[in-house]
Amino acid sequence: MTRLSQKQCAIWRGRFRQQGIIRSQADLLIGATALLHDLVLVTRNTRDFEGCGIQLFDPFGEPKG
Repeated sequence: MTRLSQKQCAIWRGRFRQQGIIRSQADLLIGATALLHDLVLVTRNTRDFEGCGIQLFDPFGEPKG
């Protein structure tokens, strides 16, 4: 965990709280790490990362194309 990831978590927590959305600290840290390192986040639980600006991939999702 870096200061940048902590800062991003705080930004998201405030933004989501204003919208009445609760996200876990763990999800916010995972998302911040993916965002700051320009990574694709591979998860079945894409819903908890929507609105974070992270590229998501659900390996169990429906194939696109």
